[in-house]
Amino acid sequence: MIRHPLLPGIFGLDLGVTIVSFYRQLFPIFADQLYGLGAEGTGFLNTANAIGGIAGTLAVFYAGRFSRKGVLVLVATLVYAVFLIAFGLNRSFPLGLGIVGVLGMADSMTVTVRQAIVQLVSPDKLLGRAASIRTFAANTANNIGQVEVGMLSSAIGAGHTMLIGGLLSVLFVVVVWRLVPSVKRYRYDSG
Repeated sequence: MIRHPLLPGIFGLDLGVTIVSFYRQLFPIFADQLYGLGAEGTGFLNTANAIGGIAGTLAVFYAGRFSRKGVLVLVATLVYAVFLIAFGLNRSFPLGLGIVGVLGMADSMTVTVRQAIVQLVSPDKLLGRAASIRTFAANTANNIGQVEVGMLSSAIGAGHTMLIGGLLSVLFVVVVWRLVPSVKRYRYDSG
């Protein structure tokens, strides 16, 4: 797996970005620190994120005609990173809801397409291992990310945490784009 031309880049992108940007479980902190709201703000942030996630999943169906799936993953992850920066800088709650919706959409798109790529490019004899690694990486990254974002937001504030997470996420995308060219070159035609 480690010598596979594509999988280390896909897994590395997922791990790196998730660890520095995991935000959903911490909506109460963001609702309080960024917008001065409580449970009501948390509920609205969750709703906006979920609506964005649904839209992102539906968008993947329409992206089926787009054969450059590797570029799709990289661009959607870059959009996610840029909107993390915007989330960290924004202090308007209505605009924040839109930003969180885009975050949910971009995240949903990248997760769905990355999972499909892992299944499509893994050799049959390694498909079970690849799926296990994908699940292990996602669960580990989510939990480490929750700890990292929680600790950092309590130390420097939620806005600064998202700003740093967004900047680091941009860096991860650029590194994978440049150092793992097989990701940007990956194509798949479903038709």
